[in-house]
Amino acid sequence: MQLITDCSEFTQFTDENLGSTDWQHAAESYLDARVEGRAFTAHGHWPRGVQCTLKQPLEQHVIFSRVVRDHFTGAVMVSTDIAAVNLATLCAWAAAGSPESLTVQPDGTDGHRQIRERGDG
Repeated sequence: MQLITDCSEFTQFTDENLGSTDWQHAAESYLDARVEGRAFTAHGHWPRGVQCTLKQPLEQHVIFSRVVRDHFTGAVMVSTDIAAVNLATLCAWAAAGSPESLTVQPDGTDGHRQIRERGDG
């Protein structure tokens, strides 16, 4: 499963997996999503298997899946996880308007937090 940590990766994911950039009709592109995790924050602790054993909270993240539905009932028959993105980071990108430079840094902090700390935005 791809871990999306950069806005350009999310744009590429959209281009490759959505018939258009219209996320309101993602189901028509056979995409589904769910949120996992407990903490609405973006410190870089998501979604890793070791988090299940650590005492720190697992950050909320959106997992995108490719689905095959029954044409008659609409029930999901097959679901394959294809990508995940931190929910707080995704919200920061949505609020930024032009988030191309926002990334998750190697130290686990988000670019939007570092920008605000420097006083640039």
